[in-house]
Amino acid sequence: MIGLAKRARKAAAGEDYCKERIRSGECRLVLLAGDAGPNTRKSIENSCNYYGVPLLTYADKETLGRALGLKVAAVVSVLDKGFAEGIEKRIQANINGGE
Repeated sequence: MIGLAKRARKAAAGEDYCKERIRSGECRLVLLAGDAGPNTRKSIENSCNYYGVPLLTYADKETLGRALGLKVAAVVSVLDKGFAEGIEKRIQANINGGE
């Protein structure tokens, strides 16, 4: 579903891009790779907390990057509410064992 959001131009990777979208109010969900660096993690967590944007830790940089057709991605911002809800549900279902 992350790949679909990217093709629809409703998701993109990159810390700076993500922070800009959080500040502008466009971002509906942020996905952060579990192996993202401590500075990236802190910066994104602080931005999401301050602006009230949901943040999920998802897999690793390679897996997150592959979902977008990239080699690696540490941070992905989702701009569409429908895509954000769908991605969040799928991630939560995987965490809860597919319930």
